[in-house]
Amino acid sequence: MFTSSIVIWATISLFIGFGIAWFIQYLRAKAITVKWYEWAIGISGLLLILFSVQNILAGYAESEPKSALMFVLLIALPGLILMGIAGLRIATRQKRAI
Repeated sequence: MFTSSIVIWATISLFIGFGIAWFIQYLRAKAITVKWYEWAIGISGLLLILFSVQNILAGYAESEPKSALMFVLLIALPGLILMGIAGLRIATRQKRAI
């Protein structure tokens, strides 16, 4: 009924939804404020990672593992770096506020 691609993306979407909901609840519980540009940096990183996941799956489906792994290096790594920058900005601002 459903292809494996639909099931994979539904599962990924479910995890991302729960992750974002948990993250927002955590921020509210700890009274941590996040600036708009930190949200923008983090979401940009998440979108880059999702884009690379899609291309990794497509690369392996087309029997091109070298292409898929190069995409990890060129797109997923900057996405992880952007998400790390957003997280570090939030953490350092909170440490200065204490």
